[in-house]
Amino acid sequence: DLSYLHVYASSLWDDGKGSTGRIFVSAVYGIFYLTYIQM
Repeated sequence: DLSYLHVYASSLWDDGKGSTGRIFVSAVYGIFYLTYIQM
């Protein structure tokens, strides 16, 4: 469910305000998004 993934990514984003956290969240969110498209 994309809404759940969005909430999850948003919570991770809030937890990692540093640049490393943002990069990690962006990478994880992108992987989930690409996986969803391929399904």
